[in-house]
Amino acid sequence: MRYSTEEEASGYLTTAFTQRGMPGAIAAELGEHLVTAFEEVTFPDPPPGTLAMMVPRIRWVIRDDDLSLLDAVSDGVVAAIGTGWILNDPAGTQATVAGIAGVAAAALRVLNQIRRKGARISARNMKVLLALESSDNALSIEEAVEGLEDLSREEVTAAFKELQEVRLRDGTVESLIAQDATGRWSASGV
Repeated sequence: MRYSTEEEASGYLTTAFTQRGMPGAIAAELGEHLVTAFEEVTFPDPPPGTLAMMVPRIRWVIRDDDLSLLDAVSDGVVAAIGTGWILNDPAGTQATVAGIAGVAAAALRVLNQIRRKGARISARNMKVLLALESSDNALSIEEAVEGLEDLSREEVTAAFKELQEVRLRDGTVESLIAQDATGRWSASGV
């Protein structure tokens, strides 16, 4: 989907997040923060032999494969809110809403960058990574499973293993999570 204005793209994102069960204030804030991740700037090609003023063309493009990332972001934020990891007051405060939006926006941007390098991040792994990033403290596997009610212990353990070795198109391997000396996990470099 292509949008000619930032407001249209932000409105689409807000609606998409709201339809996925996210509270309205958080959905609107996320829509405003994430819209820049979908901005594309292009310059028109003038006809051969002519001089042209190179005015950039700005549009916001949300691709079908971006929708799975949006689903994962939405699911991760809704799960984190439900468990009280990042929102103790259901009504929310402006600072808390902005913090949630900032964490989700950062996670989406990093995963978009990694995906553009050639890595593939599944929706399940995105949920786990966002839960780890959203948590104030490192989490044990049991705490992660408790917070991600729709994933089994085996799925969370598999996601942890996959997020330790994300292979990029250029052959390099990047770790997105790290385990501390006590066996607890946190996002790393996100």
